[in-house]
Amino acid sequence: MKKITLLLTLLISAFAIGQTPVLTMISDGDCSGGNPKVVEIYADGTVDFANYSLEIQTNANDTWGNTLNLADLGVVTDDFVYIHKEDESFATEYPSATNVLSTNSSAVNFNGDDRVRIIEDATSTVVDQYGAEATDGTGEVWEYQDGYAKRNDGSGPDFGFFAGNWTYFNGALNGEGTCQDGSTFESIIGTASYTAGGGNTDPAVFITSPANNAVLDPGTTNVDVTFAVQNEYPGLRFDITVNGSTTVDVSSPFNVATQNGENYNVTLELVDGQTIIDDVTIDFSVADITQVADIAAFRADVETNGPGGFYEITGASTFTHGDNFNNRKWFQSNGAGVMIFDPNDVIDNDVYVFGDQVTGLTGVSNFNNGVLQLIPTADNGVVSGNSEPSVQILSLNEFITNYDSYESLLVGFQNVQFTGADGSVVFENGTNYDLSDGNDEIVMRTEFFNTDYIGNVVPQGVLAGVVGMASQFNGAPQIFSRFEADIDVTLNIADFNKNEFAIFPNPASSEINILSPNGEVFQVGVYNLLGKKVMTTEISGETKLNISNLQSGLYLVKFGQGNGSFTKKLIIK
Repeated sequence: MKKITLLLTLLISAFAIGQTPVLTMISDGDCSGGNPKVVEIYADGTVDFANYSLEIQTNANDTWGNTLNLADLGVVTDDFVYIHKEDESFATEYPSATNVLSTNSSAVNFNGDDRVRIIEDATSTVVDQYGAEATDGTGEVWEYQDGYAKRNDGSGPDFGFFAGNWTYFNGALNGEGTCQDGSTFESIIGTASYTAGGGNTDPAVFITSPANNAVLDPGTTNVDVTFAVQNEYPGLRFDITVNGSTTVDVSSPFNVATQNGENYNVTLELVDGQTIIDDVTIDFSVADITQVADIAAFRADVETNGPGGFYEITGASTFTHGDNFNNRKWFQSNGAGVMIFDPNDVIDNDVYVFGDQVTGLTGVSNFNNGVLQLIPTADNGVVSGNSEPSVQILSLNEFITNYDSYESLLVGFQNVQFTGADGSVVFENGTNYDLSDGNDEIVMRTEFFNTDYIGNVVPQGVLAGVVGMASQFNGAPQIFSRFEADIDVTLNIADFNKNEFAIFPNPASSEINILSPNGEVFQVGVYNLLGKKVMTTEISGETKLNISNLQSGLYLVKFGQGNGSFTKKLIIK
């Protein structure tokens, strides 16, 4: 440690004599797309930014990349500069900012768990850094998801990362910004201010993990308390006290045995002989888990106790749809639905098929834009069977009045039409389309990108029915149609008796027989679970269909006649 301290001292002296940039603030915004993403740098003295570059290290990766030379910032003296991902929200959220570099470089395309650093190009020397090397910041003290962190006055540059030189505001921008009718991010963070000085030379200790007041997942049986020291000199030791029990002369990491539902108080002391030089205290806990019978009970408990609790849904929940965006999945049971939001891919994306009955879904409750989510903390639940999920048939008025009750359910509306459809409007990704029954109106959003109806003309006139996943956006009810078979579908099957239709054998591998009633002619489309039409034909009475070119899996077979249609399941072995 003595050699390292000497090296850092020499580096600090070298940069102090010269002129240097210092990282002073990093921010992960909460506008659309997590924007604006901002890095604030102070030019301590006269800094020619052509000599420096910004780099990024993402997730748990251990390599730096996407190097962005900062020459476009020019030469700056004793002033702040801002680098942000190119997005129009920056000018609105940081109205006082000057010396701004807007860029599409991936160097600033960070999330609240990523690291950034400044390097001097000529020597590749690390000038300053935010975030611990090769460490995913999720759950770390320096995480800044939908928030920010500011450098403490008198500290830096650090030629690496020292957590004690920053103050953290993780989540402080959540729901804020003029983009969400809140305060500007600049007014929350405060106008730029920083007092240089090379930092305090006194020894200091800091616990880097777990974060203070962290709530760890149920089932966590061991926690490593990791810590760092600045300005260490020979002869110092570390003593740690956990819930009143002290261990002398420890090293990082120090392991603590834990169990569900318990709280832990940790004090770390930096000691010279009998003198405590510095100390730091944190608290963390391991969450207990609440078991609920079904999704309806889950929603009721969250409504009573608020989000953030850990749950296991012990009963069977029916899988209705999923997509690749944040590994989302929708389930329903007992007249209630929930969306699984899984950006960390805890659950394999292709583990469930339409209609699977899944027990043991486990995760933490969360709200996003008004929608209740279950963020998984454990791998896949257990598939206990398969049964075609029901569609909740509603009037638009019923949905508008009680959208919270229907959220994330598979719902359908009869005799509705798309307002503004004139034969020229087509479905585009990520677009809202108004759906009306003549009295009320909701939004059908094309949430599932590149599904099979994208690019199709929006149908005109009154449709037999439209199906979708029920949702909302901050109190505005909407639905997400999954694929073409959801649009203009017969929801009232009085005209067709489903039992008079048959697909056999089912499961099948090479050929199936399809039977329709009374020898009538029907159009048949076969869809995979991504909504892509893989086969189409016309049948009358009993018809054979060759399926040998289709891969194994679950498919939907749509029967149609005129404006009416419905679907049955087909399993290909």
